[in-house]
Amino acid sequence: MRKPKSAEHAAKVGKARSRKVVCLETGTIYASVQAANLALGFDRKNGNIPSVCRGRRKTAGGYHWAYATKDGK
Repeated sequence: MRKPKSAEHAAKVGKARSRKVVCLETGTIYASVQAANLALGFDRKNGNIPSVCRGRRKTAGGYHWAYATKDGK
């Protein structure tokens, strides 16, 4: 696993097409799945955050995830 990056760096990683994701345990909103993976030090291939958001898996990295809604939560 990589060393976690700063929250500011993770926020800059999001791209125009990406969707925001929220960690349900902490309430932290990330600009994208990639930003969440970087901030938490998850391996890109093993993060599985999109699978959790789509209901295919229960957790990714020990956390529950969801796509953020239009109002940001």
